[in-house]
Amino acid sequence: MASTNALQASSARRLLIPVSGALLAIILAVLLSKGLIFDPYAQQKWSTSPDSVAITRLALAADGAKVASWWHGPWVEGEMFYRPLSSMLMWAEARLWGYNFLPYTLVSLLLHALNSALVFLLLYSVCPGPRWQRALSGLVGALLLNLGQHPAGPYWVRARVAWGTMIWWPVQTDFASLCFGLLSLLLLDRYLLTWQAAKREAAQRIACVGDVDDSETACRPRPDPRFLVWALASFLTSLLFKETPLVFIGIVPFLCLYRWLPWLKVTGSYAAIGAVLLILRGLFVPNASNPEWLGVYTFYKLLNYVHLLSAELLSNHEFWELAAIATMLGLVLGLRRLRVPVTYIVLACLVWPVLIATLLSASHNPAIATIPRELLIQLRYLGVVGGFAVALAAAGSEPALVFIVGLFAAAAANINRIGPHYWYYPAAMWGLVDGAVLNAALNLARKWWRKRKSPDQSTQLSAVAGAETGGAK
Repeated sequence: MASTNALQASSARRLLIPVSGALLAIILAVLLSKGLIFDPYAQQKWSTSPDSVAITRLALAADGAKVASWWHGPWVEGEMFYRPLSSMLMWAEARLWGYNFLPYTLVSLLLHALNSALVFLLLYSVCPGPRWQRALSGLVGALLLNLGQHPAGPYWVRARVAWGTMIWWPVQTDFASLCFGLLSLLLLDRYLLTWQAAKREAAQRIACVGDVDDSETACRPRPDPRFLVWALASFLTSLLFKETPLVFIGIVPFLCLYRWLPWLKVTGSYAAIGAVLLILRGLFVPNASNPEWLGVYTFYKLLNYVHLLSAELLSNHEFWELAAIATMLGLVLGLRRLRVPVTYIVLACLVWPVLIATLLSASHNPAIATIPRELLIQLRYLGVVGGFAVALAAAGSEPALVFIVGLFAAAAANINRIGPHYWYYPAAMWGLVDGAVLNAALNLARKWWRKRKSPDQSTQLSAVAGAETGGAK
């Protein structure tokens, strides 16, 4: 009885940090996004949105046959998309609230808050290290999801992605699909963890048996399949809200490889569900809209979603900032190879942007490199390059590269689209990337500190041997 109570108390302690962190992420999302929702001017402005009005009108007019048709034809607004669960959600909202759009936006806020919690939980689950560190990384990821910005456009002003899309409630297609997509990745990671545990138990059983050949079948790893079933069901649910979660298929094999587990069967299961969805979509909505490659324009759009600052600089023909950082890496590596002292390398890096600005900036003015705006851009690029370097340095033991793959995949899904809500998936991926990079940086720093505090044994032995030799002399 005492041991049972002790186990229950231990389990409760383990859940305390993830549950508390998820609640903090939800509170954070609500506090940062609620302002616009309750603003009377914003509500009035968006109450006449053509999409909002059309969806509500069509949902209220739909009879049973029309509702059923959303499962084998275009969605509620009649455009070329297959999104049956989004149609059902909006139909239910229209029946409940009609043209009073405030409750719709509250549903959007709830979904966004859940996404913030899932970003936290996914980072907490996937990242290695102490629990406090994983929680910190998760909260940073959730915060950056809420602070990520989209650019100004022809019909909208620059704003935070979540804020800029919350008031336009038809974006629930993105909120809901991302919610179940992130949940699917979280459940998949729990399945992979049970698989790892099963492998360890199988290895222990084999170690206890004399004849390994006789024990292979009995000691084969048996992971709990329920997490995988739930993960696949969640993935299917996300696709029925919107097709964008197809990009998660590209993340799955890298997540499996990060956990050092076979990836082909799990990825094949996700890909099979995605293929079925695309086949049904092609049958039910033959003219459905799909991404297209349109040459240089597509490259620019992809860059726009991956790294907005780079896209904005290139569109303004400001190449020198990016060129300065890119060439500085080669400069540092070359000087290190020549064994130049660190002091001179630092001085060279300080002078290098001035030289590049002189050669490549539109004005060919070296003083442009000292303008605060340009200095800030250089620092931001150094942060990006430094983060990528950390991701590469810790690739074997950290998940940062997994989420970088996800960022590019999420950006590729939007190459034919423009609008604030198309930055929602990339904003979530950037939150995951930055949270994972922070965790990797902290782990690398802790390893460095341990080595600094505890020199390796060979160094200690050499010192002892030298002392003994000196004493003999």
